[in-house]
Amino acid sequence: MKKFICILMGVILILSAAMFFGCEEDKKTGQEQEQEQEQEQEQGTDKAVTVTKQEWEKAFSLSSFSNVTVKIVITDSDIASEQGAKLDFTNSGRTMQMYTMAGGQIVGTSQRILVEKDGKTIAYSNASGSWVAEETQSSIDNYLYWLNTIISLKFEDAAFDGTAGGYRMTVQESEVTVIFDGQKRLSKIEAEGGSYEFTDYGRTEIEIPVIPDVTAEIFAAAVAADNYTMTSHIFYSQEYQFGATLERSGDLYYIVIPFKVNGEQMQIAQYFKQENNGLRIYDTGSEQAGWVPLTEWSGIENKPDGWGYIKTGATTIGQINDDRFPFYDMIEALEYGQFSVEGNTLTAGAALLGYLNGMSEETGIVVSSLTVELRGNELYEICAVATYEGNAVTMTYSFEQVGTTSVNPQG
Repeated sequence: MKKFICILMGVILILSAAMFFGCEEDKKTGQEQEQEQEQEQEQGTDKAVTVTKQEWEKAFSLSSFSNVTVKIVITDSDIASEQGAKLDFTNSGRTMQMYTMAGGQIVGTSQRILVEKDGKTIAYSNASGSWVAEETQSSIDNYLYWLNTIISLKFEDAAFDGTAGGYRMTVQESEVTVIFDGQKRLSKIEAEGGSYEFTDYGRTEIEIPVIPDVTAEIFAAAVAADNYTMTSHIFYSQEYQFGATLERSGDLYYIVIPFKVNGEQMQIAQYFKQENNGLRIYDTGSEQAGWVPLTEWSGIENKPDGWGYIKTGATTIGQINDDRFPFYDMIEALEYGQFSVEGNTLTAGAALLGYLNGMSEETGIVVSSLTVELRGNELYEICAVATYEGNAVTMTYSFEQVGTTSVNPQG
């Protein structure tokens, strides 16, 4: 009985609204009626809209989606979600915004915006709660797989069904309904497990985040950090690349250097302590078992050839293996004025590059570019593009667990 009453009350409210607006119709100006007609065309009408083959192909052409907002609802119980995408493609560039929704609102830290312009793709993301930008090799096309599936739907495969409010067709054994709006644009695609809704044709706008430039104070604090996990990746080619990891907590370090012997993957894993008069290594194999001067390290004896990856004459961490950690010792000496700044990315100027290349006779490295990227006021990545003894190489330091890394050789 209660359910019936609720339905009845709903009908009464609808009828009351219809009578009220019916009485007011004569009082509306021509401009108000025109605005309502435009709104009706934008939202579609209650009547199912039919289209010709030519109108179908126009609605499904890529050009029709150059400026549109898409709501993607997935009702599958295992992956149920509500997502959104905005497309704003112009002659000067393309922009795409992707996000997750909850309760009809965009989840703040779920957004990703891609901007393609002048041959570059800049990705903006805010997973950490604040916007960051970085150049990426990904194209907007990489994220449009769902749109490519949609535009493949053919007029010949569909049949109009007035009771369904649109055109019915079978796609990969799934029943699909295609609905058009009053202007014969694609309005909705319904399928088992979800739907796509298209709105704001020609009116979709994407606001590009404005990222404030890193300040000198923030930069100085970031490069002076002494607690982090760092991954070094030296890339020559797909066949020739290597790296290492370094965990730092104050003056304590834990370094892992992988290598191969006769095709077998092995690694060196050692603790180090930086002192004013040089390096000490935690030598659990020595008789005194503890910190010993690196120059006196006995662990090098009777070990595989790979132990040669640690230079016993090193006096700094960067010198332990300068192939894996080139220029590492210079991180804390980097100065804000040596870079040009754009948002969270700093690019080395000519003076700094000249200084680095002034050591090329000794290092064999000629640096063409050096960038430092911060996230959340902390070091995120340092990347250098260079040649090493005539070979092109990209050297990248990636930082994580800043402020939370623990190095405890006794643990």
